[in-house]
Amino acid sequence: MKNNKTLYIVITIVLLLIVASVIAYKQSHKEDALNNQPEDTNTSLADDGNSSDAGTGSGTGSGTGAISNSAYIHAGSIRLLSPLDNGGLVAGAKITAEYELTAPVTYGTISLIPNTCTKVIENGIPGKYTFTCDVPVYIGREPVLIQEMKYKKDTAPKATNDFGSIRIIAPANVTPKSIVHYPEGKVLIPYPGTSDTRGYVELRVLYSDNVLRKVSAAEFKYSFGDPTIAAMSNFFQDSFAYINGKKEGTTNITATYGAISTTIPIQVIKR
Repeated sequence: MKNNKTLYIVITIVLLLIVASVIAYKQSHKEDALNNQPEDTNTSLADDGNSSDAGTGSGTGSGTGAISNSAYIHAGSIRLLSPLDNGGLVAGAKITAEYELTAPVTYGTISLIPNTCTKVIENGIPGKYTFTCDVPVYIGREPVLIQEMKYKKDTAPKATNDFGSIRIIAPANVTPKSIVHYPEGKVLIPYPGTSDTRGYVELRVLYSDNVLRKVSAAEFKYSFGDPTIAAMSNFFQDSFAYINGKKEGTTNITATYGAISTTIPIQVIKR
């Protein structure tokens, strides 16, 4: 009986030692994880004199050319430091974008402005890097995509993505002067329209520096003289606004951009 009691005490002591060891091990690894987290470098991106209030435009094409706002766009080990998500770029400027690799990257891409400003990363090592590109002479929002491809032996590559957007805005000290539309004159809208034959109008804005800039059609406000004849389709593609014909007839559409507007004659014709 005495021997059994001694055995119970020994077993209890051993179990307590095991539990204490497990707790100490977990606490040690938790502290290591906290100490090894990458630093948040947001404070290093403070206003450098090139930033401005959203919507007014700023910068001359030097420095980053970006207007700081929101937060980082990042995918896996790739983090875009500048421009930030929902930040602004000046139309027509040459900009320097900055990104950081927080771990080795076998392959990745940063698509800042589709088909215009894209950076391919191959066998990248941790650190901060820059790349330059020209911002198109275009006003509106553009998507940003960051993608990292991770490879493992005998398995398909795994993609990690993150999406954001930037605003391309007019340079400082220029103002919209007039709106130009294409086709010029009366715009013919087919009825009934289809996805292949839908009617459209392209809109551009002439600014006070006499530069004609493409503007995202979604940036305008629209109203119809007779909404029973035609209406907006709520589908925009770059500077193109698409219009649905409802019945044959003639009316007009007023497109407004800020403080300026133009009236466009519309004729709906049956196909």
